[in-house]
Amino acid sequence: MGKGSAPTEQTVTQTNLPDYYEPYAIRLMDRAEGQSLAPYTPYGGQRLADVSADTGAAYDLTRQVAGQGIPGLGAAMGTTAQNMSAGQQMANVQPYQFGPSQFQMTGVNPYMGFQQGQANPYAGFAAAQFDPYAGFQQGQANPYAGFAQTQVDPYANFQAGSAQAFNYGPERQFSSQEVQQYMDPYMQNVVDVQKKQAQKDYDRSIAGRSADAVQAGAFGGSRAAVQEGIAESEMLDRMARIQAEGSQAAYGKAATQFEADRAAQQAQRQSQAAEIARTQGISIEEASRVQQAQAAELARVQGIGVDEASRVQQAQAAELARTQGVGIDEAARVQQAQAAELSRIQGLSADEFARIQQSQAAELARVQGISIDEAARVQQAQAAEMARVQGITVDEAARVQAANAAERARVESSQADENARARDQSLAALGFSSDQANQLAALGEMARAGDIQAAQLLDTIGQQQEARQQQGLDTAYQDFIAQRDYPMQQLNALSGIMRGVPVTPNTTSTTMAPYNPLQQALGAGLGAVGLYRGLTA
Repeated sequence: MGKGSAPTEQTVTQTNLPDYYEPYAIRLMDRAEGQSLAPYTPYGGQRLADVSADTGAAYDLTRQVAGQGIPGLGAAMGTTAQNMSAGQQMANVQPYQFGPSQFQMTGVNPYMGFQQGQANPYAGFAAAQFDPYAGFQQGQANPYAGFAQTQVDPYANFQAGSAQAFNYGPERQFSSQEVQQYMDPYMQNVVDVQKKQAQKDYDRSIAGRSADAVQAGAFGGSRAAVQEGIAESEMLDRMARIQAEGSQAAYGKAATQFEADRAAQQAQRQSQAAEIARTQGISIEEASRVQQAQAAELARVQGIGVDEASRVQQAQAAELARTQGVGIDEAARVQQAQAAELSRIQGLSADEFARIQQSQAAELARVQGISIDEAARVQQAQAAEMARVQGITVDEAARVQAANAAERARVESSQADENARARDQSLAALGFSSDQANQLAALGEMARAGDIQAAQLLDTIGQQQEARQQQGLDTAYQDFIAQRDYPMQQLNALSGIMRGVPVTPNTTSTTMAPYNPLQQALGAGLGAVGLYRGLTA
């Protein structure tokens, strides 16, 4: 055709879903699009289980066990250290060294007990002290002495009637003082007898235990000491129990007697209160009537008494002033005479005292001079006798000291044996104490292991509880996921169903010729020619 030829024809094929399938597919796509545009829904529940109470207790117990260490280990270490120190001290003890008894020569003083006499010829002498005016007092006179202004009260001696209230003190309490008053005074005697019997029983049992220990070959050992300690502890407990039971019984009886006495006193008080209330009711009315009559009489009499008292007091005041004026002059005269007489008598007494004291001093000097000579003679005789006696005493002291030295050597030898036995007992006791300390540490370790095992059991129980709770939380979360994804699962199910339905699409093919204006015009011309030929034929 040459350059610029027209295109060939085109065929368009269109495929459509069947009518029975298309609505479902469209709705499925709409629902899927809406589900994809929905916002994210978070889970509002709990995802992890809480720590259970048992797990928390296991944690706390584990911390406590870790913090406190092994119980009793400190005490065991302390006991072991003390035993080591005691053992070292016992190892450092020097052997028993005893020296011979030291003899001391008796020192004899032939003048032992002798004291030089001391004589004072003026012993007991004191100078006389005199006051020429002893007993003299200056006269004091008051011309109105004894005068008092009359005070008149028309209601003097009047008292308002008062009834005695029932002012009882607090109720008696069973105090320590009350207990002592009601306790049986012979209770302690009975208890003492029982305690003495317990002591006797213990003393008798000592011989039996010693015999058993001798037969067993353990006399003097740690086992025997432990048995003696246990027996003594039981004896002390028995005596304490006897004392406590006796005191408790006496206290109970005293409390019963006290309650009986207090009840009787309360009953007596109630009777007294009733009688006082009845009696005071009558007394108050009678006292009121009598006091009213007394008040009226006093008012009438004292009205007259005030005038009479004023007159009498004025007369007394005048007489006192006159009398005391004479009395002051007379008192001054009498006191002057007394002062002169005292001065004269005391002057004579001073001379007499001086004479008597001089005589006493001379007699004392004479007597003491004789006493000093007599004392010297007696002391010389005593010194001679003491020298004779002490000469014998030196020999006797040497004999006694020799005997004492022998006895001391015997006692020290016994003490050495006893000390050795005591040391062996101490070493045995230290060994027993060390064994007990080891046992204490072992028991502490067992207790610690028990605590750890208890913590592990608590932790196991707590983990089981937490696992059960976590299982419930996981189930709730899975339910939430299933509920959230349910629409998508339904869409997937529907999509699967629709994919399984056989679908034959409708296909429509349309062939289209290309558009050419020249060819179209040529065709139209040819058509017109043919039409024309047909018409003209």
